[in-house]
Order: sequence, then C-alpha cells, then structure tokens
Amino acid sequence: MLNKLFNYIDNEKYVSISLVVLFVLLFIVSKVTTLGTIILLYLIMGLFYLHIIRKSIRKSNTIFFQIIWLLIMPFIIALLPMLVIDIVIKGDIMENSFSTPLYILFFVLTWVFAVYVFEYSKIKVAIQFINASVLSILGITFLVYFNPEFLKILFGKLIEEIEFTSLSAESIFDILIRLITLPYFLACLWANFAIELRGYQISKKCERKMVSIQGTEN
Repeated sequence: MLNKLFNYIDNEKYVSISLVVLFVLLFIVSKVTTLGTIILLYLIMGLFYLHIIRKSIRKSNTIFFQIIWLLIMPFIIALLPMLVIDIVIKGDIMENSFSTPLYILFFVLTWVFAVYVFEYSKIKVAIQFINASVLSILGITFLVYFNPEFLKILFGKLIEEIEFTSLSAESIFDILIRLITLPYFLACLWANFAIELRGYQISKKCERKMVSIQGTEN
C-alpha cells in the first residue's frame, strides 16, 4: 500500500493530472461550500508538498546529500503541519507557548520518517555523522560553561585580543566554542561514526562481490 502511494507521488504525470482535477473541483466547490473548499485546499497542498519532499528524497542518493537533507528539510517540513493546525484552530499557534515543543516534535518525526524512506546503510551513516557533530558541540559547550578557566589556559592571548575589541561575552563564548577541540571526547564520538562508515563500505564491497559472482555464473 505504501509503495503504491510512493509510486503515485513519484509520477510527475499522475501528480500533474491530479492537481489539475483538484483545482477544477476547487473552482466548482468554492461557489457552493466553504468546508469543501478548505478540504480541497489541504488536499492540493498535501499532494504538492509530498511530491516535492519525495523528489528531494530521491535526489538525495548519497551520504553527503542525505546529511544536507537532514540538516535543511526538517525545518521546512515541520512548518507544514504547524501552518495547517494554525489555520484549522485559528488560534495563532505560532505565537502560542506550545509552538516550540510542537515544532520540535514534528522535526523529530521528520528524522524518523527519513530513516524509513532512505537507504538504511546510507542514512545510518548520515545520522551518525550529525549525531557526532551535535554531541561534539554539546561537549565543548558543557566544558566551557563549567570551567571557563580552561579557556584562559588554552587561549589566554586570544581572549585578551578579543576583549580589546570590546566584543560581548556571548560573542567571545561563541568564538571560543568553535575553536576548542577535546581530543578524547571527540575521538570517541567520531570513532563511532567511523565504525558505521566502515560497516557501510564493507557492505558495499560484499554487494559488488556478489554481483560479480552472479555475473560470472551467468
């Protein structure tokens, strides 16, 4: 069932015909009922955005592009249900206190969705890469927050130069976070990524060997 839906959404011709039909229906129904107009608008928006999202997924066929997809697309995709909810309840949810946790929920669900639609071996490496990057930043931030003297030991001269330029404490902190590396902490995180990457490379080698063996037998 899901494969049939994806095949339909991936087909440019079917999607174009469906959108034309829906727009014609929208024109007719808009003169009769408001509820029907809203439903058709949601169907048009949903079909259009699903097609765009699926198209971006199909083009993201390498680890690098999947990393880019995971970094950018969730911000866009998570906004769509927020806008729909905002229109339905008419409660300015974007300005509501629940907007942030709700947005984060949809953001996380986008990543879960990505795990099931991308090639497993590639998306696993892509997620491990981003995971290592995020944890690296969090680790550096944690150390700097609880041990600011550590910065003076490593970057005393740099801090003096920055303070001389009258930058704010937040700016100094941000710059120093980008400069610090924690050898052992980062090594553990990136080793995990390297293991996943090696597993992916080994699996690809096994696939090539199997293909070559089958070709020889045939």
